[in-house]
Amino acid sequence: MLNAGVNVLDVGCGPATWSLEMATQYKKSMFVGIDMFRVFPKDCRPVNTTFYYSNILDGLPFADNAFDIVYQRDMCLGLSKRQWPKILRELVRVTKPGGYIELCEPDLEVQRADTRYDNNWNKATLKIATSKGMDPHVGKNISNLLAEAGINNIQRGYVGIPMGHYGGREGKYMTDNFRELARQLKPVLLSSMKLSTGEYDQGVEQVFRSWDNNRSYFNVYWVYGQKPLVP
Repeated sequence: MLNAGVNVLDVGCGPATWSLEMATQYKKSMFVGIDMFRVFPKDCRPVNTTFYYSNILDGLPFADNAFDIVYQRDMCLGLSKRQWPKILRELVRVTKPGGYIELCEPDLEVQRADTRYDNNWNKATLKIATSKGMDPHVGKNISNLLAEAGINNIQRGYVGIPMGHYGGREGKYMTDNFRELARQLKPVLLSSMKLSTGEYDQGVEQVFRSWDNNRSYFNVYWVYGQKPLVP
């Protein structure tokens, strides 16, 4: 489909890395990205890409049955548990009959965690996400959510993503991502964990070292399926 040329929607595209790479590879297809933050490129981008500034919680600004493929990932900390069904109904609405929806979400609970360091930090993060109405384990349930939205022929699976430099390039990327997440969550976690700034910074570095020592990882779940040809 992508080689032949189809319309693809990237929901919550962020800086649009996925759309830009896909558009470069599949030049006959058109890629449309949407995000509530203006972090996607304004210039210097493939001609088969278009980006919109919009909040998905207000509904998608597209007609019914507009896209052959709808893609969304990493929204577990952007959507509350009660918002997921509404958002998926919107994804289904803009997907053509017979078209595909693909989701990719992590389970944010660290596997092979060091109970002295990582377990406490990870539990505090999960607790805060849950208190905000989010589901840090939504990855495990996205296939059920997609089925409830009326999607057929569902395929699903998961992969363990290394956390730490032991995991090579992927592990380094995840370490960098979580270092930034730890920085952003610092004001909230300091209060929740009752730590000083120095204790928090030291604890984060201990967490990163423990990932390498324990070969820690977390699971990312993927699922895709088709919109029925007949409602």
